Amino acid sequence: MVTSRSGISRRRAVASGLAAALFVAACSSDDSSESADTTTADPTVPTTDTPDTTETAPTTEPTPVVTEDRAFYILPPGNYGGLPVNDDSLDQLPLYDALTPLRGDVTDDDIEANFLPQDFEPVGPTREEDTGRAGTTIVYDDFGVPHITGETREDLAFGAGWVTARDRALLLDLGRGASRVAVADVPGIDAFSLVTSGQPFVPSVAAEQLVTDQVELIRETYGEEGEEIIADAQAYVDGVNAYSEANGVEREPFTVNDVVAVTALIGSIFGAGGGSEAGNAEYLSTLQAALGAEQGRAVWEDLMPD
Repeated sequence: MVTSRSGISRRRAVASGLAAALFVAACSSDDSSESADTTTADPTVPTTDTPDTTETAPTTEPTPVVTEDRAFYILPPGNYGGLPVNDDSLDQLPLYDALTPLRGDVTDDDIEANFLPQDFEPVGPTREEDTGRAGTTIVYDDFGVPHITGETREDLAFGAGWVTARDRALLLDLGRGASRVAVADVPGIDAFSLVTSGQPFVPSVAAEQLVTDQVELIRETYGEEGEEIIADAQAYVDGVNAYSEANGVEREPFTVNDVVAVTALIGSIFGAGGGSEAGNAEYLSTLQAALGAEQGRAVWEDLMPD
């Protein structure tokens, strides 16, 4: 929760203005009294004291509010997604369960107690993962969350590949073949359903060539930036393969093609949702083709729900 300081500042300004006004009023009353003392009073006119009915507004200190940006996250049931399960597979589930009964009564204290701070600082005791790469440092915290630092981009990408192979090996193995279905956009086959069902898929030579073509297209389209993207992907798979070798995991070495294909798989999952945006965009194009760009958009906006 983020609260602006402006509200507090305005209240202080109003309080200061009120105090100043009372002070001026008091000074004016004193001046009037002194002036009245130098004037001869009519003895025939009785004088009466007027009771002071002015009440001073009580001053209260503003309630302290949170004025700093904060970010928290939670990943139930836990960070580790491999088999067999370990202590970090389910250790965030109690935090999530503690929030559920609160429903709409979640306080700042509840968030701090049941969410993890997203400030890039390890939580609790830590241990360092030995990767054998001098420029890469991986520190796991008490919840099994990896914190990766690298001296270069390649060092950082290498570390990301290492922890993915360590913590997401099951997902890597299940998604590797199925991701080629996403690249080829095979009609009638949902690539993600292959992943969740555990069904294997062995791509043909032609399907693999489609992935290779995408790698070359990145280079041709983006030039130096494209080369940097491919270099990052290569360092990433170097980390995946280094983990497998260091821990005796028998697995066909990962390649840049695997990174590109899995990226397509992720795009097919989340790109297929988004509130029917693809259909809405197609409808907009149809209206603009029939009515013109401006009128077509106006009609489209009238028909779209708020």
